[in-house]
Amino acid sequence: MAKKILFGMVTIIILVIAYYSYVFFYATRQHSPEDTAIYQKADLDITLQYSRPYKKGRVIFAQSDEALQPYGKYWRLGANQATKLTVNRPVSILGNVLDAGSYALYAIPGESVWTIGFNIDSDRWGASPPDYEKDVFRIEIEAEKTKEISEQLTIYFEEAQENGVNMVVMWDDVKLVIPMIPVDG
Repeated sequence: MAKKILFGMVTIIILVIAYYSYVFFYATRQHSPEDTAIYQKADLDITLQYSRPYKKGRVIFAQSDEALQPYGKYWRLGANQATKLTVNRPVSILGNVLDAGSYALYAIPGESVWTIGFNIDSDRWGASPPDYEKDVFRIEIEAEKTKEISEQLTIYFEEAQENGVNMVVMWDDVKLVIPMIPVDG
């Protein structure tokens, strides 16, 4: 009898673990699918891996705690796992040098200026803030209000002047343009 009870308990535990694994690792990814933005030119390779949440009629950025992402609060710049930027050589971002490697990006949105952080802990999951002691640097970037609404978070790269590239972040009525210029390193 004890073996049947033990077998039943183990079965229930396995089913619960399987259910939560499905919810956290599969179902959430359907609501915020993974995407990759890639930039390759000459000897510069940049890859950005992120998950793309949808607006779905929600207030995304606002001063209110009812917003999905209130001003002044940490945001992983995507959904699910940390948004991961990988560069194959050093790049300058608003005067700060980011060495070759992989970094977690995060944002602290503001009404007109956002803070973007570059953190060495690039393999994180979930919405909790990183260890800020592991930040390489932070930048402040102006947020442009757009007339068109971007239903889904979109990040892409576009050519910029002076051999650089811009990382463009768009969601809801906000657009950020983050310039990156290759440096010798």
